[in-house]
Amino acid sequence: MKIYTLFFFVFISLISNGQLLVNGTVKNKQGRRIEYASITITANTTIVNSVISDKTGKFFFHLQKGIPYAICCSRIGYDKDTLFVTLFNDTALVLILTDAAPLKAVTVISKKPVITRKADRYIINIENSFLANGYSALDLLQNSPGLWITPDGQIKLKGNKTVAVMINNVLQKMNYEELQDYLRGMKSEQVSKIEVITNPGAEFDAEGSGGLINIILKKGKTEGLIANANTTYKQQKSRPYVSPAISVTYKSKMLVTFASFSYVYDYSKFFSTSNITYPNDAFYNIYTDIDAKKKRQQFVSGITYDLPKGQFICLQNSYTASNAVSTLVSATNDNINTVNTTGISNAARDRISKRNSTTFNYSKRTDSIGSTLSVILDYTFSRSTEINAFDSKYSNSILDSVYKSNAPYATNLFSAQADYKYNVNKNTVWKTGIKYSTVKRDNDLQGENFVNNVWELNASTANHFRYYENIFAAYSSVNKTIKKYDIALGVRAELTSSRGKAINTGDKFANSYCNIFPSVNVQKNYNTGKGHSLYFSFSSRLSRPDFLELNPYKLKTDNYTYQIGNPELKPQYSYSLDAGINLFNAYNLGINYVLTKNSFATLLSIKANNVVEYQVQNFKSNREAGVYVSIPFKIQKGWTAATDLYGYYLQFQLQNYRNSQTTFSIHHTQNIAIKKMVAVDIVADYRSPYVYSNARVPYQFNTNLGLSKSILKNKAKVRLLLTDVFNTQRDKTVTRYNNTTILFYQKRPSRMLAFTFSYNISSGVKFRQKSIQQNNNEEKARLDR
Repeated sequence: MKIYTLFFFVFISLISNGQLLVNGTVKNKQGRRIEYASITITANTTIVNSVISDKTGKFFFHLQKGIPYAICCSRIGYDKDTLFVTLFNDTALVLILTDAAPLKAVTVISKKPVITRKADRYIINIENSFLANGYSALDLLQNSPGLWITPDGQIKLKGNKTVAVMINNVLQKMNYEELQDYLRGMKSEQVSKIEVITNPGAEFDAEGSGGLINIILKKGKTEGLIANANTTYKQQKSRPYVSPAISVTYKSKMLVTFASFSYVYDYSKFFSTSNITYPNDAFYNIYTDIDAKKKRQQFVSGITYDLPKGQFICLQNSYTASNAVSTLVSATNDNINTVNTTGISNAARDRISKRNSTTFNYSKRTDSIGSTLSVILDYTFSRSTEINAFDSKYSNSILDSVYKSNAPYATNLFSAQADYKYNVNKNTVWKTGIKYSTVKRDNDLQGENFVNNVWELNASTANHFRYYENIFAAYSSVNKTIKKYDIALGVRAELTSSRGKAINTGDKFANSYCNIFPSVNVQKNYNTGKGHSLYFSFSSRLSRPDFLELNPYKLKTDNYTYQIGNPELKPQYSYSLDAGINLFNAYNLGINYVLTKNSFATLLSIKANNVVEYQVQNFKSNREAGVYVSIPFKIQKGWTAATDLYGYYLQFQLQNYRNSQTTFSIHHTQNIAIKKMVAVDIVADYRSPYVYSNARVPYQFNTNLGLSKSILKNKAKVRLLLTDVFNTQRDKTVTRYNNTTILFYQKRPSRMLAFTFSYNISSGVKFRQKSIQQNNNEEKARLDR
């Protein structure tokens, strides 16, 4: 309790700092209140504060007692007015502005650069770029410099840094497959910008060995109604993909209500092959046809309400339901039992999951220069059921088998967090906060074999497992500008306590650890107008094992393949360095180094009868060192291009086995605007062979071609997109370990023709919508993995 008491008194001492309160109103000479006027307070020619009057003309700020101040008030269309005061008590002011003489009309044309960079992140401005129309959010990530998506759906930063994805600062808590579906249903028309945070600071959860991607959605600016309807259709060979969505926001005075609904129907057919060669020259080959249907719906609703004195509350509820059904037909060939055996197997997988999350926010502005106190409460309940059925018939009938498994789980997650941001002055911001989260997970895996026309429980695979986890965290950070230097220093402490119990066997385990995570970000600006700077950043982070990985389960996927859990897993720790130079806020040259200790790796072991068991284990380390170059250029008017190059060396040290590779990647885009016709964009990606854990992956190449056009007076947009023009995308890995080699190949429908239509409706006057935050981000990320 000492740390909570300390933070409480820190908050109280900062909020109650003895400053005088100044309340005021801005009016014209006729007595009409003036909204959104700018009030600037200076002392000895130094600006100490700046505020804006609200829509009723009111404002407030704090001043020090007995110091002379100049209060300057201005507004477009009015002459400036300056008031000189020295105050000794709380005061109410009325500032009077005089109508200015009419000005001649001036047209200002401004356009943000596509990429802007800071010490700890770079920002991709989607609005008004070629990415703004007809893409899904997943396409945006795939087409963004420095990011790429592996064949199994993991989103990577630059080389091999795995990243977490946030939407409006809310981490998305789902596995790779669900995250891809969710991002496919989100349209680029909804996205304002993407922040790629290479080395997250202390205010972010320490969970995640890589960086963070924050997708910032467009905020409603209209008092009244805002609505967007959009849909995407893709033809995946003979199978369709449909994703309609609608969102509505309505503001009336101090209340904002919002709701959105999205639906995804994805039907695809593809195949995979796996060839295993064992140390004794035995082999096992399998070819599988896969039919996959996925349905996913999400409904989000909420309200925000503005309270007096800079306060507001938010309440949001998010409900997600998904159903994934797959049928697999496989042909096998092996000589495991010294005699060549062939077989046919049929498998069916039906996974139903539901998640409901409720978030409450309270925020209070504690002074007139943006200092805030916020409290976040979050509760999430998730339930899932996965049923797998398998039957096989072989030329040797003794090997015939029929079995099924049922794997339901339920997760309860609660988090509470308090944060305080104090603007010391215009050059210094101090942040501090505390957080508590608790997780309860209940898994119950049951397996059955069909013997003599009767289903019999398989006690060897039955597993009822309960897991509990508590995390206490506290952080403090300071952001300061000293002449040409922007400096951010932070430290975060996290205490983790976990325990698990296998109900069937009575086996128990417990683990507790406390860690300190420092972060440093420094940027030196040489020419702010031209955008020249040098930067350096460092952060340390950890990755906790996923809930499923800690479960001591044993899941059969076919007669010769099992997946098993590992309750002995420990967290892995990563230390990341980045440094580089930015020129003209566009060109970038950087280097990076990442050391991960106690790293996770999925390894195989050979058991009796050549059964292969996969298990996630801790190993010594992996290291990555790379160099990154970004070069945008203009070919001619209306025709621009950009090239991003990255080369890196990656090494995995797994017991006595080392897997390493030097990899080169290139990301190239071209954008052609044909006046009054269409906009054309071409995106090409190439990645040379790379390694991960004990696997090697051959080169990857992909090219997309898009055409887009605004119609109906720019209220609607249509887009045609041809993905993987040369049909070169495929999943292929070569895994060698313990004298066993596994060759895996899978070809999904990647060359597709997609059509997107989006329509926007808005009416009323401008306003700013509050964004709802969640504080159980890292725990949710591990729910379904």
